[in-house]
Amino acid sequence: MKALNEVKQQISKYGYKKNGNSFWKIENGFYKLIHFQAGAYGDYFFINVALHPDGFPMLYTKQLEITKRPKESQCILRQRVERISDKANTFPHKIGFIGDVENMQILLAAIMPDIELWMNKWGNWETILSSGFEEISNMFSAAPLVWKKEFFLLKSYCALAVGKCTEANKYFSAYIKENPDMDFSLVDNYMLELINSHLSVKKKQR
Repeated sequence: MKALNEVKQQISKYGYKKNGNSFWKIENGFYKLIHFQAGAYGDYFFINVALHPDGFPMLYTKQLEITKRPKESQCILRQRVERISDKANTFPHKIGFIGDVENMQILLAAIMPDIELWMNKWGNWETILSSGFEEISNMFSAAPLVWKKEFFLLKSYCALAVGKCTEANKYFSAYIKENPDMDFSLVDNYMLELINSHLSVKKKQR
């Protein structure tokens, strides 16, 4: 998408770096991504916005994957920009026009402040910790079958990030009970090591 080079500065002023059709940054412990996805049938694109806690494991069976800069499809929280900014709906059917720099500039000027508000809201440990399952699960990238497990895993990780080890343990126990017939042992062990490491540090500080 050549037009993205023309609007790079418009997005970069918010601290993002360009990589292919995406713009990314790591801020306050969260990886933040804006991805321009080309439409399959025509000269248009979709804008997907995504978040992923730095160091958070992917919920995959029989493997442990922790990626510093995950793809948009790998990020735990994802949304189409239309769900974040009502202003995007002024571009019905076609979010932007790949070869039309002027329209892209108008669109980005309208939606970037709303994207940043969403990023700042959800790129926050306490916001996620205080959120209920119904509020957050529809943003998950994982299959609905493991949404509950993903929810408790995310809560446990966020609790650790703010030093709430007891709460992290509680959520981890709930996570273990979900989908017991599926093999997430490598993720389980990774989280258990993180929790034990935090508990060990707390004991030394007493």
